[in-house]
Amino acid sequence: MRDLPGGARWLGASARVGAARAGQLVAASLLEHYGGALGEMRQVGYVAFARRQLAPYVTAAVAQFRSGRSTLTQRALAKLRSIVSGPRK
Repeated sequence: MRDLPGGARWLGASARVGAARAGQLVAASLLEHYGGALGEMRQVGYVAFARRQLAPYVTAAVAQFRSGRSTLTQRALAKLRSIVSGPRK
């Protein structure tokens, strides 16, 4: 490391300090959010909180299995067929 010019050493040290500080800020933010979520969970109750948080995901998962919904493969094959058959006159 002594072979590097002073500017490069400074830049490397600055990058390490910056990365460490960024990690501290992200960790503090995540812990603050986690603490808030736990407080809200205690306030409204676990079941109500889980229901509210999971409802959009459950709704989306159920929608994937609707009988009238075409699959991604079906849509891709239909698009491929329309490209292969060319423009219709």
